[in-house]
Amino acid sequence: MGKFLLLLIFLLLLVLAGYAGYKSLPFIKSQLASTQITKLVSQTMPAVTSTPAVTPSPTPSLKLDTADSQTINSFLVASLGIKTHNLGRVYCAYKILNSGISRPRVIYLWAICQEYYSNQGNIIPGSGISVPLTLVVTWNNSGLQIISHRIPRAGVNYQSDLKDIFPSDMVVNQLLNPDRAMLSDLQNQINLYKSHSF
Repeated sequence: MGKFLLLLIFLLLLVLAGYAGYKSLPFIKSQLASTQITKLVSQTMPAVTSTPAVTPSPTPSLKLDTADSQTINSFLVASLGIKTHNLGRVYCAYKILNSGISRPRVIYLWAICQEYYSNQGNIIPGSGISVPLTLVVTWNNSGLQIISHRIPRAGVNYQSDLKDIFPSDMVVNQLLNPDRAMLSDLQNQINLYKSHSF
């Protein structure tokens, strides 16, 4: 029985070590003690490490003054807002999810833009969009300047674009399943803007 177990362990070592590893193993005698086999296994087997869980990147502090925030909001209205009615007005709200630290700086955010129009005294929502995006920005004497932006395409390209545009931890933790409370807060901001305009 002991020889059978020893042979089974030897075969297991050969399989685990592979053919190349087999040539480098010392000759194993049939009378090796189990402590020697354990020592041999620990020397020939690679260390097993676990894959760390994906954790979100910390958000570098990004302080925007009122003028910078208005620049971003105006850009979003002009770039993302969809105005389908002549008298419609587009309102946008956004939340910064993260930002890079290099210059020019990349800002990762979620934006909601919604058109509203008046019809016979009623304020009616028109076209709208809720989307993550990146802004590449810099600052000069005039304040914040938006150099470029990227948004994921809709449909079958959405997930692959998320992976191309955003850091992987953001895709997993924030973008595939956006926080409902955040989206609700953004919609409430838009409702507040709208209430002061109509």
